[in-house]
Amino acid sequence: MRRWNRRRLTGLGVAVAALVVALLVVLIALGILVLPSSPPAKVTVNSVHWTLEQGTTGHGSGWFGPSQFNYTSGGYPIEVVPGGTLDVVWTFSNFDASSHSVVSITAGAPFVTVTSQIQPALPTAVPGGTDDGSLLVPVEVPNDAGAALTLSLTVVIE
Repeated sequence: MRRWNRRRLTGLGVAVAALVVALLVVLIALGILVLPSSPPAKVTVNSVHWTLEQGTTGHGSGWFGPSQFNYTSGGYPIEVVPGGTLDVVWTFSNFDASSHSVVSITAGAPFVTVTSQIQPALPTAVPGGTDDGSLLVPVEVPNDAGAALTLSLTVVIE
């Protein structure tokens, strides 16, 4: 009977380890074995700053209220996948007796408004005295993982 000495056992161990490593490399190369990846860092939107370019009522206030305001609660800050889309809902009232139209909504850089997906489509007329209006404003988030930003939106009302 042959006796296994230390040298032979070490050689056998190295050969088995090499075979296992080669098998793992082949399985990874073929896509059968996938290495786990950590999720990408997200973009943090701390708040939404709104600017309304609008006229004033006979009482001197803006047709749709204050010309500047912020969304800082109700879910903010919010994390979004870099390059993804954030849907912002703007709720508003028309305090004027006359009808006015929301003509455009533009996001400040580095964000981009997805104008074709604003609901309802712009321009949209808002009758005088409306107190329950809303628009869905999709905004593309920059592809800047880990960034913490404030989204600025400018609304033009005629």
